[in-house]
Amino acid sequence: MKDTTFTVIALCITTAFAAKGVDVSSYTTAFSCLYDKGYEFVGIQGYKNGLVDPNVVANIRNANRAPFSYIDIFVSPCGMVCRKRAVSQAQELVSAVRGEPYDNIWIIIGSHWSNDKDSNKLLLLEMVRELQRLGQKVGIATSYYNWEQTLGADWSEMSDLPLWYIEPDNQPNFDNFKPFGGWSKPVMKQYSEGIVCGIAVALDYS
Repeated sequence: MKDTTFTVIALCITTAFAAKGVDVSSYTTAFSCLYDKGYEFVGIQGYKNGLVDPNVVANIRNANRAPFSYIDIFVSPCGMVCRKRAVSQAQELVSAVRGEPYDNIWIIIGSHWSNDKDSNKLLLLEMVRELQRLGQKVGIATSYYNWEQTLGADWSEMSDLPLWYIEPDNQPNFDNFKPFGGWSKPVMKQYSEGIVCGIAVALDYS
């Protein structure tokens, strides 16, 4: 999945067995088809470009009509570009999906953040703390390169949160994981993109 479509999966999925999932970033009613093809969890885009995704609630409801193990939300924070505080972004998202059945929120660390690592760290810390204050389960979604460029490979303030990492190598395994950010292993991996059930998805492994 590209930086702009990153995301998701469940914090509670155990790594004792392999499971596969998909991330979606546009409106779809194809969740039952995805489930029938063996996908067990789904990530739904919830926030991007400083705005709540207009399809997030409809997609959560559509996904819940299929018996996925987990339904997660992913968020791409907007930093200096939109000049909106991380606290406000977190509040807007949680307010929009309040009352809807979902499991976790994943914060995407992509390639379009500020060049100022200190500002990026502050934004991320504020968003995580606010989401947790609002009772959300939070994880981090990123790659080694994006984490290094955005926050510094050795910055480990988030290492107590689950890590979903991106590595588009078409390999549904963790064999090539390189530790960073205080993480010694991930809980899931986004390894490819494709068209499934007629929609564009990112393919995930846990």
